[in-house]
Amino acid sequence: MPNYILISALACVAIVLADRFFRQLNSRHADEPIIIPPKIHLFGHLLQVLQYKGLYYKELRDTHKLPINTLSVFGSRNYVVNSVKIAGAVQKARRSFVSQPFQIMFATNVAGTSKHGRARLQQMLESGDRKDDGGLFRALRTGMAPGSGLDELNRTTLPKMADVVALLKPGDKLYTEANLWRWLRDHVSMAIMDSYYGKNNPFKDPKVKDAFWSYEDHVPSYMFLPQFVAPRAYRQQKIVVDAFEQYLRRNDQQYASSTVRNYCDVQKTYDFSFRDNGGFHATLAIGLLTNIAPCVFWMTVNIFSREDALREIREELTNHLTDITEDGETTKRTQTIQLTKLMTESPVLMSTYRETMRLYSFGASVRTVTEDTMLLDQYFLRKGSMVTIPASSAHTDPDIWGPDVNEFNYRRFIDTKVPGAANRAFGGGSSLCPGRHYATSQTLAIAALMVLQYDIKPTNGDEWPTPSAKKTKSVSVVMAPDRQVVFQVQSRPHDESEVQNLQISDAKGISSVDKLFT
Repeated sequence: MPNYILISALACVAIVLADRFFRQLNSRHADEPIIIPPKIHLFGHLLQVLQYKGLYYKELRDTHKLPINTLSVFGSRNYVVNSVKIAGAVQKARRSFVSQPFQIMFATNVAGTSKHGRARLQQMLESGDRKDDGGLFRALRTGMAPGSGLDELNRTTLPKMADVVALLKPGDKLYTEANLWRWLRDHVSMAIMDSYYGKNNPFKDPKVKDAFWSYEDHVPSYMFLPQFVAPRAYRQQKIVVDAFEQYLRRNDQQYASSTVRNYCDVQKTYDFSFRDNGGFHATLAIGLLTNIAPCVFWMTVNIFSREDALREIREELTNHLTDITEDGETTKRTQTIQLTKLMTESPVLMSTYRETMRLYSFGASVRTVTEDTMLLDQYFLRKGSMVTIPASSAHTDPDIWGPDVNEFNYRRFIDTKVPGAANRAFGGGSSLCPGRHYATSQTLAIAALMVLQYDIKPTNGDEWPTPSAKKTKSVSVVMAPDRQVVFQVQSRPHDESEVQNLQISDAKGISSVDKLFT
């Protein structure tokens, strides 16, 4: 029979020793940012971040009013930056603050990378060759940057998005009822995967698609022994990675976009197994699919719930419509709107998009401190610690945005100029999201298609939903709705709008969106 008294005594001794050890680690340098103690000793901050995500950082900022603070979890330091000025200084000091270690840890854990694959990635990192370090992902960044790769992706995706939005047409019925959040997630994700991975996209198999959303739902657990913490999600991960592995073994990437083909070509040069490469593609899918649909959802909610916004944006977009001609004769059944006009000549639509990203995005840029650093001659940051720059702090700072900082103002960005570092919807500095140009193009296109063709409202007079951090995955940048709401989607009367079939055209020559966020 176990000696429970002895076991309990040993456990108590271990806890006391661990407490003393972590207290020694937490001895504070005189110029180090103030340490905020957790409500639960040792791991309280970790629990709060898992529950409230980026909004926990905002809560701490509002409570303690610190431009930068220190959170301690099991003795390790996490410096949380709330000041735009300090965030800008971190971004400029690229040698002292690097994002690669965290990116590699996240990618390998979520991808289920083998020991050989992890060692290879670590070798690339420790070589000190930044070009080699980023070579694996350079093809993705290049393919998603303004140029031929982005033009191809937009040209392929936009017709698919038009077809997706057309599925909402009620036909002979008065209106269609749809769980808009789930509907957008499922259909938009398939259009994106088809555009990137081609006709043999692994998500064609419903089993793989369903497994992906279960797998994605538990991403935080992959940082801590997932086979024990979330065994079902661990099995779902295997289904998704298996599917991508078989996709690569069959050479199905030959039917994919040039961005994916080039990425696969680069993977071959790094001596990774098919299995490891399949895991990297599963991780890429998370980045591609988890943010466009929620952003479109919140744009839709905030436009259709505000009569002034809906009217102004419709007028703005209607002025851009061009009739498509057939054999020299104009037809009113199909019209087109240029993507470039959505991005450069639609100030109210673009302001609404930027306000959506400001108020509903709460991602964070994470970096590792490579050397003891005195930042701005004021703050001492220790080597080996982590620096977190949460978007929620910059996006809700009343000194930057004014007294209505927590309200949705769809016209906020028409004349407002703010510091570039205050716009952190896509991260900042070396950790800028490579898919930001594609995401912006597709989000604006889908929103325009819906505004011009439909009237949308909650069913049975239900209230419009509000965002919730609790229902949002830690991996997502944009918050999810707090509850599922069924919407009535009704086609606009033809005497009000002659747009029966709408297309987005001119999917080329898209310039950088970075200037739109500065």
